[in-house]
Amino acid sequence: MEASIFGKSKRNRSIKRKRISNYIGTSIKTEMGNRAVILESSLMKEEKTKAIKSCHLSC
Repeated sequence: MEASIFGKSKRNRSIKRKRISNYIGTSIKTEMGNRAVILESSLMKEEKTKAIKSCHLSC
């Protein structure tokens, strides 16, 4: 009994770890994607030169 319970708990732990790592990876990807979209939209506005100038100053 004890051995089977221990095996199950180990398996569950590994699954949880995988899920967490996958979730972190996807959240980072989406965050970067959103940032890129925001940058693109801000550059496409009429105040294009202003955005570029501010970027140069901040960078």
